[in-house]
Amino acid sequence: MCTNLRQKQYYIFNEPHTKEEYETKMKQLQLGSYVTLQYLVKKFEDFRAANAIYRSNKIDQCEGSTGHRLFNCKDAENCFELEEARDALRCLEGVQIKDCADCVSFGGVKTVAELGYEVQESCDFYNFKFCNFCYSKDNLEYCDECSNCSNCFGCIGLKNESFRIFNKKYPEADYHALKAKIVKHMKKNGEYGWFFPPDYSPFAYNETEVMEYFSLEKEEALRQGFRWEDELPTVEGVALDSISIQDSVTDAKDEITKQVFACEISGKKFVITSQELAFHKRMGVALPRRSPGQRHKDHLKERLVCHLYDRPCTKCGTPLQSAYPLIDRYRKVYCDECYFKAVY
Repeated sequence: MCTNLRQKQYYIFNEPHTKEEYETKMKQLQLGSYVTLQYLVKKFEDFRAANAIYRSNKIDQCEGSTGHRLFNCKDAENCFELEEARDALRCLEGVQIKDCADCVSFGGVKTVAELGYEVQESCDFYNFKFCNFCYSKDNLEYCDECSNCSNCFGCIGLKNESFRIFNKKYPEADYHALKAKIVKHMKKNGEYGWFFPPDYSPFAYNETEVMEYFSLEKEEALRQGFRWEDELPTVEGVALDSISIQDSVTDAKDEITKQVFACEISGKKFVITSQELAFHKRMGVALPRRSPGQRHKDHLKERLVCHLYDRPCTKCGTPLQSAYPLIDRYRKVYCDECYFKAVY
């Protein structure tokens, strides 16, 4: 429960202790009690709000780059969570990439991923456009789940193939001629240049990870052409109030894994599995009273969304484009110069 420390040990709320004092106090914390755990969580949140200093952007060993959590990048603009990137634009979660734009969860494993546009969950490629879950080789457009393929357009589930359109094989010259004809038709209809439309998604908007980055209300999602699922999967059975869960994890019996509980925040039903019970007992940490979905939302509050905000350095007033929004929780956001002076 500390913040902004470097190369320290045996600290509690940024106060130093001897090894013996630290171990004694940790035993006295009683993390197996839910009431105690919630008290400590609130105490740390207050301590952090009053004392924590945040670096405006985590950008290390980079040149000409903007965004957050960038390492060893050059000319990466408005990018997040990239490593070893060159000439990237609006990319998220990538490693070993070059000349890519609007891509997510991608990169190089055996080689550099180069020339990618609107590509997701793909690696080791050259010149991929509008592709999903495609691995290795080159010159793919509008392909899904293709591996080690070259010169394919509108294909699904192929391996070690080339010169195919809608999974049909063509001679090389015919392939290029037909592809040009299709692209011309798509451009005429305003279809080319965009990723697969929402109609082709097997999931509703609120069933996917996109809600963690670009949350929308139902009406807006429907207006943009996405589906919405009102009846998401739930646990069967009559739910007990989660307050009935034993305060101390040591008092919890195996029978608890056969019961259904209502989340104390959302009211959604959830269960405690036998694996969870064993884990919490082994770690000596209180059982949760919130559903897994609610706990995930709580964790996401600590993860910054892919956005940059205009704000001044809290210390010197220098204008910044920071990953931290102007809300009270992030009271102290420093520019690099002020941050390093304060923390190191």
